[in-house]
Amino acid sequence: MSCPSFPSSSRVAPRGAVPVLALLALACSGLAGTNARAANATLQSPGRGSAGRPAVVTSSSPTPAAPKEEARPHPRFTSEVQAFVENFKPGGHDLTGQITLLPPQESLKRLRPADGYVVELAAQEPVITQPIDLRFDARGRLWVVQYRQYPFPAGMTVTSYDQYLRTEFDRISPPPPNHYRGADKITILEDTDGDGVYDRHKD
Repeated sequence: MSCPSFPSSSRVAPRGAVPVLALLALACSGLAGTNARAANATLQSPGRGSAGRPAVVTSSSPTPAAPKEEARPHPRFTSEVQAFVENFKPGGHDLTGQITLLPPQESLKRLRPADGYVVELAAQEPVITQPIDLRFDARGRLWVVQYRQYPFPAGMTVTSYDQYLRTEFDRISPPPPNHYRGADKITILEDTDGDGVYDRHKD
């Protein structure tokens, strides 16, 4: 409900009656809440200082609303969860970056493929991070789906973790095309010189 604008003026009401302008001004004053001056009404009752005279009501224009602040980026954690994360000792999820990651070539040396199989390094970080699906096309290119924003979806704040790190958020992302655009993407990798290593990529 919006309140009407009360121009500066004086109105004379019949003796013993409550002026309509006074009621509107007082109602708007209650609705405004944060600024009672938005509708300032002063009612002088008969018998107080001017006995026998009609009541006089004065009103002033509403105070302009303060400009809105710019929207801030949605926080990743609430303050309580932030404190939990800072003191978390990783077991599986590395929320605080405490686990040392091996370079791609060192990781490759530690793999033990089954007899008859060979593992080769075709692509690595930072080009590919957290892949969840991949497909080869007829041209030998590799299409990779990257779930980069897991476990922190864009536009959502973590409100709690349980003992298994199951997460609750402050909201649910709306469906496309009105969803919160995140970092997930599909990357196409291509080997242009035939050496088995993807040397070109595009998202």
